[in-house]
Amino acid sequence: MNKPSLTITRTFRAPARRVFEAWTDANQLMAWHCPEGMTVTYAKSDPQVGGKYVVNMVEPDGSEHRAVGTYLEVSRYDKLAFTWDWEVGGDPAKGSQVTVTFKELDSNRTEMTLYHERISTKSSRDGHIGGWTGALNNLEHLLSQ
Repeated sequence: MNKPSLTITRTFRAPARRVFEAWTDANQLMAWHCPEGMTVTYAKSDPQVGGKYVVNMVEPDGSEHRAVGTYLEVSRYDKLAFTWDWEVGGDPAKGSQVTVTFKELDSNRTEMTLYHERISTKSSRDGHIGGWTGALNNLEHLLSQ
């Protein structure tokens, strides 16, 4: 049985190196890696194959969501692949995977494509579409500063 997936492509006004670093630097993850209206209270990132990441997000009402995973592929400034699981909040199903590619269009524009696969249900996929869209809006704001 095929599990749901989603693909989001965005173009950012920043070089690929800058966009990639926003995905792998814990301090930068704290500034954007959550849906709009939420706050990241903790982030950890060890961007190497087998390295782990953690992003703890908090809603205005105080409820927490903690995404955790392992880096599967790290190709500097070109591609990241990692597992995506919810340790707290979110979908309890395990085993989805996120692949993010970075294509530099010119010295100050990067096309980023996010592919999130093996999501447990269509409902969870729809929730992730909203969450990723909000987070990428935050990323766009961060990169414009």
